[in-house]
Amino acid sequence: MTEQAVGASMLDSQEAVHPRVERVLHIVGAMNRGGAETMLMTLYRAIDRTQWQFDFLEFSADRSDYADEITELGGRLVKTSWSQAPLRMPRTVQQLVRVLKSYGPFHAVHSHILFGSGAALVAAGIAGVPIRIAHSHSTSDSDGPLDWVYQQAARCAIRSSATRFAACSGPAGAYLFGSGPFRRLGVLIPNAVDLDEFTPVGPLEKSDLRQQLGLPIDSLIAVSIARMEPVKNHGFLLRLAARMRDQSIDFTLLLVGAGSLREQLEAETRALQLEDRVRFLGLRDDVATILRCADFLLLPSHFEGLPVVLVEAQASGVPCLVSDKVTEDSDLGLGLLTFLPISDVDAWAEELKRRPQAQLDAGVIRSALSAQGYGVHEGLQRLMELYRPAVGT
Repeated sequence: MTEQAVGASMLDSQEAVHPRVERVLHIVGAMNRGGAETMLMTLYRAIDRTQWQFDFLEFSADRSDYADEITELGGRLVKTSWSQAPLRMPRTVQQLVRVLKSYGPFHAVHSHILFGSGAALVAAGIAGVPIRIAHSHSTSDSDGPLDWVYQQAARCAIRSSATRFAACSGPAGAYLFGSGPFRRLGVLIPNAVDLDEFTPVGPLEKSDLRQQLGLPIDSLIAVSIARMEPVKNHGFLLRLAARMRDQSIDFTLLLVGAGSLREQLEAETRALQLEDRVRFLGLRDDVATILRCADFLLLPSHFEGLPVVLVEAQASGVPCLVSDKVTEDSDLGLGLLTFLPISDVDAWAEELKRRPQAQLDAGVIRSALSAQGYGVHEGLQRLMELYRPAVGT
């Protein structure tokens, strides 16, 4: 998108802002159904919108999954271009300053774009935004030689321009900010979920839900809820499904999500002759229902921060098999997470065949997650604390 197009977009979408409402600008890639974005929407629905309002700055020209709901809730979607090329960074900062001044004033800028938060918060500082938050949702990124140089420069920019550091987990905070700075200045913001929506069900209700969704009632059902991108390691799941078939296990794999690898994964499914065992469900707005139908959630990722889907699954009482590359902070102490070697298909197959019978009490799960800050009320309290005026870092 050109700067002229950005300017036209600003004029077209300006709205009257109630003078008593404090606006927070969240900077994201796009408000699609990813983990961090879903968490933001959960909290956005719960805020007191007579006092607070969220706007979202996106770098994708496409209409995002949550765009309609954001507009209905009174939020604004701001589109702009973005470049991480070092030589274009000053121009990117200038462009962001213009956006912030045109749409502001903002009480806070809350950036969720990992190393991109450096340029974003420098721009926010120049634009005079008093509260500038960098929020880490990951424990890894690209790692080429030039990437390292960019990342070091971005860390310096973040440390000099952010007034607060936030992260979904300790390892995610240490990765972006450094362990020392995050320990001194960082705030943990658990990935809150709606505990009224994500809750366990009994065997009879699970069978009814499977029947309603056209799923085999007696099959061992595992679900993956993840973007179809290399980091999520979907190819491993297809090999696992093939291993279960070869061992004559009645097994169904549900793949929820979209991404650049979908066509390739569908081709691999056909090549492995798994069409009757692997179902591509695409993007869904009934994730809570799908989790209630599942015997396991599978997450063989190469790296993660603290995935929202693991909170949702544990809140739903669903056992989770995750790779040993996922942060241990993902285990919420309910006995529902099992860490397994990322390349050992046999180990995963054996765990699946141990199909669990015991079911945790819904009240026990809710109390445990609320105590750890994973409920909406608790998550919203921590988020609002971030937006209190503070001395800059």
